[in-house]
Amino acid sequence: MVLLGGAWWALTDEPEATAAATARTAPAPRRLVVGPLVAVGGDAQAAAFIQGLTSELETVLVAVPGLRVATADARARDSASAATPVPIASESRLRLEGTVQREGTQVRVLLRAMDLGRGTAVWSGSFDGRADSLLALQGRVARSVANGLAVLVERDTVRR
Repeated sequence: MVLLGGAWWALTDEPEATAAATARTAPAPRRLVVGPLVAVGGDAQAAAFIQGLTSELETVLVAVPGLRVATADARARDSASAATPVPIASESRLRLEGTVQREGTQVRVLLRAMDLGRGTAVWSGSFDGRADSLLALQGRVARSVANGLAVLVERDTVRR
């Protein structure tokens, strides 16, 4: 009877202990702020493209496991409180920044993810497309960034 009771206790208590241990060792998610993206030369058409690209990036990057994407409201709060930054406990902060440049019918998007704690670039990409197919370029850029950052987050998870 004692053996059965001990076995029952061990079997029912183990998942809770395992879950607690996993929760303690699971890495904190990385927080990503999208922007600023800048139109080179103040190009109004590139600026309009940037609005759509920013929105698509935020939408696609939300699906990357281990990544928390800050919304436009959070970006505004971050910039408003730049003088008195709020520490983000146990989170690694990334910022996706870059430029959009147009020349005739060509569009170039240059992006990089900056680790704000270290002040270093941890990912970068260059994307070329045509001004007459901006939605296709926008989708391709967002998918490539998501894939690149997913690899980065996965690699960081393995290291921790």
